[in-house]
Amino acid sequence: MVRYTGMNTAVKEVADRWTRGSRALLAESQSCGYHLAEMLRRHEHDSVALFDDPLEAAVFFVLVELAKEKEEAKQKAACRGETMSGHGFW
Repeated sequence: MVRYTGMNTAVKEVADRWTRGSRALLAESQSCGYHLAEMLRRHEHDSVALFDDPLEAAVFFVLVELAKEKEEAKQKAACRGETMSGHGFW
């Protein structure tokens, strides 16, 4: 159950829970869990007025960060003259 005074606080609490939850993951997965929590923390102060559910806001912000990482990887590959394969997350 989320106890919060506002959506921004709720998103911060989700990031805190994801950080704590990452400790319970297998060693090879912990860094991924921490990375997701860090992605969410980058958006703790963003406007979340459009969301009614803190988890929805959290997932949205993490997906935005994943899309940014994918775009950056494409740009770096283009600079090196490489083409991105169809394999991977997207």
